[in-house]
Amino acid sequence: MGERRIINQRFEISAVSSNGKRVRDLIEKFCQEAGLTPSETEGLQLAVSEAFNNAVEHGLEFNETETVVLVLESRPTKVVIQIEDRGKGIDFKKISWQGPKINLGERGRGFQIIHAFIDGIQVERLEPTGTRLTLVHWKNHSQETSCLRS
Repeated sequence: MGERRIINQRFEISAVSSNGKRVRDLIEKFCQEAGLTPSETEGLQLAVSEAFNNAVEHGLEFNETETVVLVLESRPTKVVIQIEDRGKGIDFKKISWQGPKINLGERGRGFQIIHAFIDGIQVERLEPTGTRLTLVHWKNHSQETSCLRS
């Protein structure tokens, strides 16, 4: 743990739900290269695969001709992961920003799941269309968590 080299990777992944496994595999390899623990890796795999699935379902509405962009960056103190789509955009009024309190019997818990496993989140509307979700994980966990919206 605690590897200090900078990693910056970019992937364009077809907006097909079955590519969720590919996303989890990419995150696993990236986290190993970034020096994260197995527990941190599992949390990031869950958060990023949830974000990918949200982009496919809600942003791109299962349009398999579209792609989701995944940017993975590791710096000495943090990991930053971006998930971007060029779909219809996000309705901020419909996002549940409540922390890790999860009711597994209902839909609409994606941001709760993501928030439970990361230290910071930023959601941006892209012009003319689309959404970029930026997830931050502090390697040393001494930073405060944040939930930002722009």
